[in-house]
Amino acid sequence: MRFPLFLSSIVVAVGLCAHAAFAVERWSPTPAQIATLEANADAQWRRIFVDGKPRARTDWGTLASFVLNGLAANYAPMRVAAGIEALAGLQDTNAASPTFGNVHWYVGDTKLVDRNGVEFTTRHMSIAWLLFADRLTPEQLAPLRKLLDLARIGVSRHQVSISYTNIFLMKAWNLIALGQIFADADAIAQGTGMLRDWLARVRAVGIEEYLSTGYYAVDIENLGLVENLAQDWIARELARQGLDIVWGELARHWYAPGQRLGGPHSRTYDRLYSRGDVHAFVARAGWLGETARASGDPYRALAFGAPAPAATAWLTAPLPRFERGMAGENRRHASYHGKSLYIGSAEASYGYEDSPLTAMLGAGVDMPTISFTMDGRRDYFGRDRIVEAGSGHPKALHLRPAIASAQRGTEVLLLGAARNARPEDNSMSSTVILPADAEFHLDARKLDIFNAASKWRVDPPAERERTAIEIVAAENRTELRIDDRSDTAGIGVMQLLPADAGDRLNLSAELAGGPVALYLNFLDGAGQLIGGENIKSVRSDPDRFGRFDFAATAPAGTVRVKAWLYSSIAARASVRVRDLRVARAQTLSAAQDVAHFDLIPYRRDEIEVPTGATLFVRRGDAALAIRALGVWGTDDTPATFRLINDGLGYGALRLTATQAETRGEGRGLTALWLLGAEDIRDTAAFEAFRAKASTIDTRVARAGERIELGSSGTQGPLGFVYDLARNSYIARTGVPERLDGAVAVDGKTLER
Repeated sequence: MRFPLFLSSIVVAVGLCAHAAFAVERWSPTPAQIATLEANADAQWRRIFVDGKPRARTDWGTLASFVLNGLAANYAPMRVAAGIEALAGLQDTNAASPTFGNVHWYVGDTKLVDRNGVEFTTRHMSIAWLLFADRLTPEQLAPLRKLLDLARIGVSRHQVSISYTNIFLMKAWNLIALGQIFADADAIAQGTGMLRDWLARVRAVGIEEYLSTGYYAVDIENLGLVENLAQDWIARELARQGLDIVWGELARHWYAPGQRLGGPHSRTYDRLYSRGDVHAFVARAGWLGETARASGDPYRALAFGAPAPAATAWLTAPLPRFERGMAGENRRHASYHGKSLYIGSAEASYGYEDSPLTAMLGAGVDMPTISFTMDGRRDYFGRDRIVEAGSGHPKALHLRPAIASAQRGTEVLLLGAARNARPEDNSMSSTVILPADAEFHLDARKLDIFNAASKWRVDPPAERERTAIEIVAAENRTELRIDDRSDTAGIGVMQLLPADAGDRLNLSAELAGGPVALYLNFLDGAGQLIGGENIKSVRSDPDRFGRFDFAATAPAGTVRVKAWLYSSIAARASVRVRDLRVARAQTLSAAQDVAHFDLIPYRRDEIEVPTGATLFVRRGDAALAIRALGVWGTDDTPATFRLINDGLGYGALRLTATQAETRGEGRGLTALWLLGAEDIRDTAAFEAFRAKASTIDTRVARAGERIELGSSGTQGPLGFVYDLARNSYIARTGVPERLDGAVAVDGKTLER
């Protein structure tokens, strides 16, 4: 139910009167959850503290989790108090400082870089005070009260744009929470007013951090805290309306065959699989099959608002459908959502973590998402993280090109225009990631390309000159070789496999060298570890192979198991592996292998894909045609795409055009045409699609700062003219110039 937004103006008068009608209830864990919280708190204490002091580079989140979970379990008050003291030690207490009241991200930091620290810390510690303040003595509580009191200054001084959705909503909750803690009606009114303003903006121009695989989860957390813990009924109702909008976006774009969020995406940190924190939330909502069990810690239990039936109804709505949406006044995106094909594009760029063009063909959780990026560090798959100057956090950032596109149905024209912008940029390239297990044709020729894709995935990603993995042929056997030369980074291979409570799993490895660890970690539907880590450390003579087995039984609530062979960050290792498998036995049934040593020695291929040629990708009963209309380097000379495989680490191939071998001062340009199709059930259907795509005329024309992309189209002409100097459209053909609302599905404006 909605109510008129003008009611928000009476937040203080009505909201404060409503306090008595809504009491914040303490989160009550089960005995089993308490035991888990205590065990985790013990483990955290050992990892975080040395002689009662936190280790350097411990972040606020680790400390806040320790404090909140410790309070919920009534764990060792003196240790919890030490955690509070450590958090308070991160706060800027210099009244003359411009960041007074804010919070450093890491222990030992002397410069406050990320000013969101106060928002994240307050979000957690306000729960600690609201629910568990009576579990500490006044002396132990004093640092927490001081932290929250100074946070009122830090939060109020923190300027957050309404377009910065996740932090804007976080600040709204923090103001409401601090208002409740300190009986500050003005803070409650301000936080509730922010919710009202955000809702009004979203209904007019959409969510500006659009379809983010990570930050939609943060939005749900923020709005869930308001719905679950705000005393003011208007704030709770506004939060529910916001939750309905976010969940509706997730449901409309949820690509069930790939178990992931369809794109395009702003702010995604997983370029390969379009995964992020939203997966834990959709699992709790039951979208991945069995509904995940209730969360075992207070933050995850309270920072969640479930989807309403109106949102989840989109999961079973008819397909295909075509959606256009807004992501701000001058940004739009479009998506075709079919039964076995998803393709989406953005008409403008948001930031350095965007995937402005994505597509998915067929089914599979291990299927890489087809996506386009421009990069300045040869980090084609988004796995090479470096510290970002603006936040102080390690990220795999690509370039931020000016993006222009036109999409109608399954046909897309896309333009990317980028310059090297950061000191670490040492090259320029444009890349389209492609699933390795697909069939590839270049015009009429089927390609012979090494595209073997193991189900084992490198985890964590290799770090240049520190850790590496390769597959080689040795002594008539295939070997997986792990090289870990770092004291601060680890590497290994893993598989996520379905599992049920009571399953007996056995991880078996034949290896030489070490040390490495065998893990069987059981996860619930939200991807959270249950039952603690199950680890066995093994090593063998470097020149003699030995077989090692490690077995564990899945506890109640298990949905998946992570089978992992891992060289940890604490040890260096050189390991040769020539067998790695997982077997499962259930009660009264024989053991059966559920994961095999499916690795094949890598053969590098590099095939030129000329400008104007069409690359066809077929996977399952879907197909995609990709044609480069034009590619120019930073020196304005033409560049050419090449189809390249890079081995085990990715399960993907890449279509890459190198636009500068070194850092260039000029601008790189990439113009692409794409056409997708589904119901490609046999060779005849695929040949018909190839013939259709081959008859479509495409063009690109440049005149100074003006560039035009066009297609004869599947439904008439499609195209646009773009001004590179002003980063704006001059004209468009085949797409509507504007939307009547923030979202239109199959041409009909969606009320929300």
